[in-house]
Amino acid sequence: MIKNIPLTIFIFFSLLVVIIASIDIRNQIDEPINDILTEKAVKYLTDDINAMVEQPKTFNNYYLLFDQYKLNTKNFIKIFSFFNQYNYEYHIMAIYPYINPLYQSILTKIERISLKNYNLNNILDQFYQTYTNELTKYNLDYELESSFVNGITIRMIKIYTSNEALYTFLNKYPTIKYSLNPSGIFKTI
Repeated sequence: MIKNIPLTIFIFFSLLVVIIASIDIRNQIDEPINDILTEKAVKYLTDDINAMVEQPKTFNNYYLLFDQYKLNTKNFIKIFSFFNQYNYEYHIMAIYPYINPLYQSILTKIERISLKNYNLNNILDQFYQTYTNELTKYNLDYELESSFVNGITIRMIKIYTSNEALYTFLNKYPTIKYSLNPSGIFKTI
């Protein structure tokens, strides 16, 4: 039994030396992958802005994310009247309201509310009616009262407009993020 103790200690120290040596080697390996990813991400971000500046009359569907700038039904017309004020052509195609996570499973019909109007007041009225009708359908009185008092919080908007109009809009509201895809990378100018 005493003979096995030195052998066990020798094996333990040998394994310890191998583990320590492998840790030192891993720390010395240089990984250029991070540099490549950073380079591609910067190129992706600058390509969109360059396209907006170089092709101002091109129209696209854009998704505007309002996670820092708090948009709701009370300030909606004030914000989007910007496009009317500068005579930019635009069409708000869909509004994505914020939905309380407790009710997301039952309020799937209003995750995205498609719109057919061009007038801001009509858009807001159509959105408001669709949203409140769905809350009433499920007897969500607290959420309904909150929307009357505080307005309905809007998480994202799909808008069809020119590069020039969007670029000017985002310069006026720099905390609003945009993307060409609703589940894509959102960025600011």
